[in-house]
This record gives sequence, structure tokens and C-alpha cells, in this order.
Amino acid sequence: MLNENISNKIKQNILYRISDLSYMPRKYQLIRKDANTEIRRMIVKNYIIIYQVNNEIETVIIINIFYVKRNYLKFI
Repeated sequence: MLNENISNKIKQNILYRISDLSYMPRKYQLIRKDANTEIRRMIVKNYIIIYQVNNEIETVIIINIFYVKRNYLKFI
């Protein structure tokens, strides 16, 4: 029960921060930039959220969510 409550709080925190991207998608650290897209990362507690901002159509796509100690750069 306790673990479930903790995991629900983490999940809600991550979802809240992801929803915040609709207002300020370029708020977090830029990892890579191409002609029409940017790859950015956002840290939420012990998790790194990798997302893409498409400048052409103003869209945010969540690419993946990694545990902070994982070498996430080899996956993007």
C-alpha cells in the first residue's frame, strides 16, 4: 500500500510537469537541435524525461522517461 501511494505521487508529479510543457516547452535543457526539432530533457525527482519540440507544428512529443542513474544519452 505504501509503495503504491509513493508510485502514484511520482506518477502524478511527472504528469503535472509534462502538462506544464504546453505552456513553456523550451523551458528545460536543450540536448540537440535540428532544423525543425529540438530534443530537450526535464528532470523530475529521480527521472529524466526526454521530449521533442517540433518548431514547425508547435508540438511536444515525449520520447522516453528514464531513471536518473541510467545512461539515457545512448538511447536518443
